[in-house]
Amino acid sequence: MPKVMIFDVKDGDQYSIVEPGLEGNFRFIKITKSGWIVLKEIDTRKEIKVSCEAFARMRGCGSAARTVRAGVKTSAEALGPFFLLDADDPKIGKKDRRRRTAARKKILKARTLHFLLRRFDESLDVTTYEDSLGRFLKDIGPEAEELGFESLPSTSVIRKALARYGKPGNRPLGLILGELGTHQASKWPDWVLDLKEQMIDYYWRPNVRKESAVNAFISKFDKERVARGYDETFEPPKRPTLYEWIRDSETQDRLARKIGSRKAAKYYHGTAESLIATRPLEYVILDQTETDVFLIVVDAEGNFLGVQRAWLVYALDLYSRMVLGFSLTFEPPSVYSLMKCIRHILKPKTELESIFGDHKGATDGWGKPSTLVLDNGLENVGVSLQTVLEGAGIDILYASLRTPEHKAQVERLFGTTNSLWHQMPGGQRGGLDKRNAPEVEARAQAKYTLPQATKRLGQFLTTCYHVERHSGIGMAPARKWKAGITKFGRWTIDDAKVLDRLTGKYARARLTTNGIRFLGEHYHSTDQTSALIRDNARLARKRQQGAPGESIRLDVNVFYNPLDCSVLNVLNEATGELMQLPNVHPEATKDLSFEMAKQLRNFSRENQLEYHSDIERAHARRALFEHLELGVAETAKPSKKQIRNLQSESFALADASRVEELTARPTVNGMEGYAIRSTVPQTLRRDHGITPLGPDRGAKTKKAIGKKAPKTLKQKAVAGATAPKAVHYEPPRPSSTAARAVQEAPPTTDYQAYLDQRAADKSRRW
Repeated sequence: MPKVMIFDVKDGDQYSIVEPGLEGNFRFIKITKSGWIVLKEIDTRKEIKVSCEAFARMRGCGSAARTVRAGVKTSAEALGPFFLLDADDPKIGKKDRRRRTAARKKILKARTLHFLLRRFDESLDVTTYEDSLGRFLKDIGPEAEELGFESLPSTSVIRKALARYGKPGNRPLGLILGELGTHQASKWPDWVLDLKEQMIDYYWRPNVRKESAVNAFISKFDKERVARGYDETFEPPKRPTLYEWIRDSETQDRLARKIGSRKAAKYYHGTAESLIATRPLEYVILDQTETDVFLIVVDAEGNFLGVQRAWLVYALDLYSRMVLGFSLTFEPPSVYSLMKCIRHILKPKTELESIFGDHKGATDGWGKPSTLVLDNGLENVGVSLQTVLEGAGIDILYASLRTPEHKAQVERLFGTTNSLWHQMPGGQRGGLDKRNAPEVEARAQAKYTLPQATKRLGQFLTTCYHVERHSGIGMAPARKWKAGITKFGRWTIDDAKVLDRLTGKYARARLTTNGIRFLGEHYHSTDQTSALIRDNARLARKRQQGAPGESIRLDVNVFYNPLDCSVLNVLNEATGELMQLPNVHPEATKDLSFEMAKQLRNFSRENQLEYHSDIERAHARRALFEHLELGVAETAKPSKKQIRNLQSESFALADASRVEELTARPTVNGMEGYAIRSTVPQTLRRDHGITPLGPDRGAKTKKAIGKKAPKTLKQKAVAGATAPKAVHYEPPRPSSTAARAVQEAPPTTDYQAYLDQRAADKSRRW
């Protein structure tokens, strides 16, 4: 089966490429028959050719961002961090609160228009005439209220928006957000709107009728009108208007407060039916579960520390049943494990292609989904994630609470994957008595580590699940995926970096000429700090500044990843961009969580391990790691948190790092091992160690002296038959009786004794 490389590239598309050696703005021209993509640079009008594979990698990694789609601007940069800031933060001033409130209203109006324009394009029987648009708004009202869009615009606003924002089927949220004007004020005074909110809040209490709420509003209106000096010509809103205000304010939360949450859920949610997809990437279901296999946890040297179960996150394409993303980790479900799986969906599976190749199209599952169906257990990721995904063109749909049948396809996939876990050493058998099954035997048989289990999972998906017949679709998932991609095409994200820029926790910090000190860490770069101060100096509060000549003080908004304290994303309010400030110890803090950094500071203070450079802090981090190893080894039953911290520190590798496994042909003297790269190249090493010795050239052992080499084929066969056979050595596993004991390291050669022996040898060999 040939490799499928089909993209949603059309005439009129433009791309901003930042790939080294290929920087610039380009316009798509065509795709040649041989599979090359022709691009023309907009400034120099020079044509270039890029292979489909290279272009796919650039699109997935974010180095080729689409700026214009079919002649319409995507405006992906319009969705900046301003729209994610909290307007109710008590630490900000009045000006910042007004700006954030205006941004909140703007993003809500843009999302409302985006929703209505998309529904208008999908409705074939709706025109721009007044009556037709009025019926359209009336029919779409309940769905808009359910999605949180409480206030719908008028027909004239929709008519203008249809002519202004894009074309049918191509109306990006960023374009609407970038060109949207100011919010139109209501014709009623603020005190009338306050009475409206009081009426709505009063009606949604238990056992309150609409007439009672409306009468209470009119009574308060008459009192306020007399108190504020209005004459009798200023009349209250008509009763139909008041009834409409109450009807439009209905939400599931308000209805639950009035009649109960259970009745409100039945009113708003129908029977949990499985979704139906008509094309690839239309619905992608994400779900997580705790696996039925126990994995061993080892330290950096491979010593046994404990046993623990891992969490598995799946992203399943509903149309073809292809697994577009998976993540196996010891961390419990969180926004970071979810985003890791989502990023896996958007990227080509190069790690699987490097191992298995194309393999009947089983490694080609990637692209931009239209809708992500999330489990209700992950709803605590917040509105910011939903806004970021909507800006990337991805909708979110939450599955029904406590209804696994809503996502029955991925639940079945978990059951299929259990066949892999159950046959592995350490697998916990399922069944009706699963909860009562003893875990002692499964724990004692655990053999695989987390990286090994991840590798087995990728092999199972590629060579078994994707290429075997699926009874639900009547064919192999890889075959249906290929047919669907060939027919409908593959959607890709406009800017893959938008998810990385805006994902994280929000906080406030103080910026000076010495950088930022945040949660005990110091972030500073001379160039980037100077740029931030130069752009935002005019926003500095005069009362917070010191005497002339002292450092400037700026309150800035930051986004940070709790699992990585090596960088800090700082919002440049003058330009609306996120600038990344590095830690003053960038190498020693790579993949170091803020919690572990706090433990490192306390440990260094207690043991007087002062560090002033990357190397000194790396030594202190190594000392802390050894201290944690000793604590886990001496503890009879270490906690899951101890094991997770130790595991994350043990496998903290840099980005794009990988471990290569090679096999050497066994020989008598073992000299074939020189073909395996055991160290990094000398030019890439930080320390200048001694280059390892190569094979001996011309040296003869004592036994070989005086023995002639065989010349004939018969003599060679006899010599080969008498040679000793190579013995395969497998290191012993920890026994079940001492499952938590630390294994002793294998004996190693004393390097100092070797140097002494070499210095004492006076021969010319050295």
